[in-house]
Formats: sequence, structure tokens, C-alpha cells
Amino acid sequence: MAEDQSDDEFSEFELQELIERGDVGALKQLQEQDNEAFLQGLSEPDDMGNTPLHTAVIHPSEGMLRYLWGFGHENLCIDMPCNGVPLLHLCLRMCAFEEHRSMMHEFLGIICENDQFMDDNRVLEKDDMGNTVFHLAAVVDSPEAASLFEKKAKETVPVNALLEAKNKAGNRVLHVAAKYKSAKMVTYLLSIHADVNALNSFGQTAFHMAAANRDIDTLNALNASWKELKVKDGLGRTPLEIYQTLQAPTNAKSTFLYHPDAMEHLPLAGHKRGGTEPPPENYERMTTLVTPGIGILRTNPFKNVVWEHELPVADIADVLRVHEVHYVEKLKTMCAKIPHHTELTKQQIEEYAQFCIDPDTALSQQSYQAAIRAAGVVCAAVDKVVLGSTRNAFCVVRPPGHHAGPVGKVTCAHDPVGSQGFCLLNNVVIGAAYARSHFKHRGINRIAILDFDAHHGNGSEECLKQLTPRTKLFNFDTPYGSSSQTVHQYKPWRNDQDIDNVFFCSVHGYGRKDPKKELDPSFQKAWFYPGSGRTNVPGIELSDDDDLEDDTEDKEFPYLWNIGIKYQKGQHARQEWRRILRTRVLPKLLEFKPDLIFLSAGFDGHKSELVNWGYLGLFEHDYEWLTQAVVKVANATCQGRVISVLEGGYNFHGRIASSFARSVAAHARALVNGAESTEEWTLEQMEYETKCEADMIVEAAQKKARAAFRSSLVEEESNRSKRQRKEVDYIALAAQLAKEE
Repeated sequence: MAEDQSDDEFSEFELQELIERGDVGALKQLQEQDNEAFLQGLSEPDDMGNTPLHTAVIHPSEGMLRYLWGFGHENLCIDMPCNGVPLLHLCLRMCAFEEHRSMMHEFLGIICENDQFMDDNRVLEKDDMGNTVFHLAAVVDSPEAASLFEKKAKETVPVNALLEAKNKAGNRVLHVAAKYKSAKMVTYLLSIHADVNALNSFGQTAFHMAAANRDIDTLNALNASWKELKVKDGLGRTPLEIYQTLQAPTNAKSTFLYHPDAMEHLPLAGHKRGGTEPPPENYERMTTLVTPGIGILRTNPFKNVVWEHELPVADIADVLRVHEVHYVEKLKTMCAKIPHHTELTKQQIEEYAQFCIDPDTALSQQSYQAAIRAAGVVCAAVDKVVLGSTRNAFCVVRPPGHHAGPVGKVTCAHDPVGSQGFCLLNNVVIGAAYARSHFKHRGINRIAILDFDAHHGNGSEECLKQLTPRTKLFNFDTPYGSSSQTVHQYKPWRNDQDIDNVFFCSVHGYGRKDPKKELDPSFQKAWFYPGSGRTNVPGIELSDDDDLEDDTEDKEFPYLWNIGIKYQKGQHARQEWRRILRTRVLPKLLEFKPDLIFLSAGFDGHKSELVNWGYLGLFEHDYEWLTQAVVKVANATCQGRVISVLEGGYNFHGRIASSFARSVAAHARALVNGAESTEEWTLEQMEYETKCEADMIVEAAQKKARAAFRSSLVEEESNRSKRQRKEVDYIALAAQLAKEE
């Protein structure tokens, strides 16, 4: 639609705006004004890639979906996925919200009645994780939806073929139902003859997965006599043995902590359709996670989670244990000078929206309050976990913190200017310092921090280096000459043994910013943010060749690990990421025997993320796997005490369908389920996983080769047919036909 519209025409993306508000009446008025433009708008995605129909599914309201579907699927751009998720899959994901469930079921029924739409093999579609509609019906425990798809599938393909298909995590539909405790779906799947003894890619039946969840309802739905079954998983365990081994701890719960101040940090406005693109780190991230009816952490899998919202700000003494007072006061003063947005004219909003602490990190009046509240949330989580009221905790906070050093930005050889990468206060290090300083009497002596954000946790590393006395020389120029200043740096948490009692490991991408060499050659000299974090762990050679980074300090800090993974095509980096964590990081974490484990939980390494330049290329089940493994290490070393602190992850497009939402949910689900188990991490289990994953890689390669071979045969047959076809003289043919008539 043209930008220079007259007053009586509607603006760009106005359809999506009205649909999100649920205003059917206003939509009807727009159609009356200009039917042609209205119909064109129905097929146009907004600047987040959402069509009007996607928007109606993500923000369902009474009558809206039926109204839009009435224009015919051919006018609704139904073949465009929502962030990699097809239409039916998107509807199923929305069934996870209890308040939207009946509306989604109704709409799925309407869709399935449209033979013209469904006859196009819709039930065969898969999302970007390889899930069929049956997999997602199992996730949300919806036999109602599955029965609709079963009727349509029978017309095109044997239903069992769909039920036995594995997703990218290696699970069949029945396994997914067992994993998500979907007892009703299990009953339905068995009624249509799903194979109850089928194995997933890790040698488990659905019985073993349900037993690992200690889920009696699902076990009984599978077979009321499950305790008598002798079938063993790949590690030689029966379902009963798994169930009996994994006893539930006394404080078997996970707590999520969130304070509304997280919404008050406003570096530029949030996303507005057709408006200026906001920074990747904006309040829409919180909306995608915690807002009822929209946020994925409010869906049914988390209905029993304990939420804490009344949370204090951090005490200044706890902040100054990590940051310099001059920096904290500077941050506080800068924010105080910015008028509140509600008091400003439009011109002033634009002026103050650019108020930045550096080119990456913008501020608003409430940014300091949000930052010190985020640090306080982590300290509150420490209280709850250490005192035993909860087994683990997830701090849903912003602004993030792991790039914030003692004085804010941290520079390096590849970026001598530096920036804070959206971070203000280092939440996770403040929480770690708080734990070691305040809970000596509770036995909290050894602290571990694992940072799995796609970007090096340079701020956290710099904060931890100041656990030992150091001096740093600064050179500077004045109008009258050059000078230098030697600064003493030391921020102890308890005593001179601090540095020997803190293990830090950052696993991240490291290398050139444009590894694919798609941009201007001059741009290829830049490094992937923040340009630091070359691998310093003996025996691991992963980083690109680099002679700029100085590693002389590394020997002084044997417990500060950096593992920089270079860019690799396909899934090689993802496989390397798992291998390094499994064979080096997790064993080291176990050997260190921490009393408390912190996670700097960043999700910007996902393959669909916006800011990782192709580094890592992870899937959401990778985050789930790592979190499960860390929880098992915590069970073995520190009574399951894990505190996760949100860092990066910015692709919220499509809300519940977004890579950010799905990755956070996978991580959070592993915390919730992990809190209910005492299972410990074992080398035997990791070695078995390695073998299974290697088999999956081979299987995937063979499947790809078979598909390519079949495609070549079809192409060859087509070419042969074309070569054998005789030329037709259509003029002579027409004359012959006329003669015969």
C-alpha cells in the first residue's frame, strides 16, 4: 500500500493493528472504504513477517478468526509460515494457553472443514523443528485436534506413517506426548494403534520417558501394568527402575522471578508496526515471555510454577562489590536527567530516545531503576534457593548484564573502543558475589557461572578478574601534553581465596563478523561482538587464528574459561558446541564441586536469531539438553541449586512461534522438570548420548542422500520422457481434426 495515502485510505499495517485489538467493526468499515486495497492487505505481512491471519491467531478474539477465514484461504497468504511455523502448527501452539484453547479448537475445526485447503497435504507439513501437526497436538495434549487431522490424513497417507515420524530431537509422536505429560493424547494415540514399544533416537520407549518424569497418569495411560514391563532403554534400565531411582526431592519446585520494572527500561520505543526499528533489546522481549495470553511462560506447561513478583532492588553495597561507585553514580545521574516520556512532545521523545551510554546501549529515565531491580531479583533468587524454599530459580530480567564490567564497557584488541552491548549492571556476578559474601554460614563457598549466550561474557570475566589485586596503566593526552595514571583494581567478595573458589566458563561464537563474506570487503575486518573470548582452555582448538588477543593473563586465572567456537557451515558448530560442553565443560563443572551454579542464559545462538551472524546455529532442544545436564550436575554437587539469569535472545517475531520464546520455554521446562528429580550427571550417560547423536547424524545424511537420489531419478525420467516425445505439427493436426469433423 502506498505511503502517500489520502485521509480516507487506511495506513500501512492498519489491518494488523485492528486485528490485534479485536475490532471487527473497524475492519468492516475499512473494507467498505476500499475493498480492493483491503483484500490486498489481507495477504501482506507486517514488518515482523506476520500476515493479518497470523496476527489474528497470535491475538485471538471472539469472531475475528471466523471473520477473516470468510474471505477465503486463497486471499490470506496461508502458505507463508510464521517464523518457520505453518498455520496449523501456529494454531496448535496457541492451544497451550488455557484461555485461548477452545477458540483455537473451534478455528481448527473450521479450517479442517475446508477441503480445498486441507487437500493440499496440510497434515504432512512440518515446522522448522521437524514437528508434524501430530507432534504439536501431543505437546498441547489435544486429542480433539489430532482427531481432526487423523480424518484428513487417512485420505492421503497411512496415519501410522505420520505417528512414527521423528522430529529433529529424535522423538516420535507418542514420545512427545510422554515427555509433555499429555495423558489424554497418549490414550488417543493408542486408540489409533500407535506403537507403544517404538524407540526414539536415544533408545527410549514412551514408558521410559514418562518414568523419567515420574508421571503416573501417563504411565497408566500407556499401560496400567507398566511396573511389570521388562523392556529396557539404551542404558539397560526398565521403566520401574528409572521411576524408583529418580526420587523427588523435598523442595521439588522451580520458582520464576519477574518484576514489572523490567518493562520500564525504554531504550527508544518498543516495536511499532511501520515505525523505526527499535534496538534488539527492548521490552517486547518481556511481553513475549510473561504477559498473560501472549507470553510463553504463561502457558499450560508452566501452570504449576511458583511466580514471585514482589521483589526488592539490590542493596547498593551488593552492587559495589562488583561495580565501581563512579560508574554506578554516573549511570544513576544520566538516567535522572532524562524526562519521563509521558511529559515530552513528539520531537523531544525522538531527541531523548537517542540518549545513549554508548552507541549500543540507550537509556531512559527508568533504566537505572530497572537495572538495580534486575540485580535485586537475582539476589532474591539466591535467598530462596540457598534457604531451600525452592530447588532452582529462573530470573526473567532486563536489561541483561554479562557485557557490563566494573566500569561499564570492556575493551579488547579487536574493539579498542568497546561498548556495553545493551547491559548496565552485571546481574549474574552481583548475584554470585552476594551468595558467597552472605551465605558462608550456609556452606556457600564455591560458585560456578556458566555463560551460554552466543556472545562472550566479557563483562563477567572482567569483574571476576578483579577478585585478585591488579594494577592497570592508562595513558591519556591533555592540551598540555601526555600523561598516565596507574589504577589499583581489587573487588573482593570475601577474602584472598575468592578467585580459587569461582569457576567461570563462557561458550560463545568467536571470529570475523562476516564469516560468509557477504558484505563489503572493508566490513569483513570487523569481529563478531565483542571481539574477545578466544579459547584459552588447553587441548581445545576452536577459535580462528588470531595474534591480537593477549593471553598472558590466562595463566593467572585457571578457573576463568573461554571457549570461542568459530563459524562453521551447516550443523557442525552446533555439534561442536555439544561435544565441548559434554566432554570438557560439564566434567570440569562436576570436578569443581560448586555449592551453587549460576547460568548466564542467553538464547541468541539459535539458528533463527537476528544478531548471531550465523554463529553456533542452535535449536531450542539444545538449550533444553544443556539445562538438563547442568541440573544433573547440580544434583550431584549442590543439592540441585541452580539460578538461571536471562541474558540475550532477541527474535520475538511471531511471539509464541518465535525462536526466542521457544528457546526460553525449552530452558525453563528443563528447570521445572529438573527440580522434581534427583538424577545425577554421569559419564556413562553422556557417552551413550554421544553415540546416539552420531547415529542421528549418519541417519540424517543417509536420508538426505536418498532424497537427492530420488529427485535425480525423477529428473532423469522427466528428461527421458521429453527426449522421446515427437514434435507435434499443430497446424496439420488442426486440419486433420477439421477434416474428420
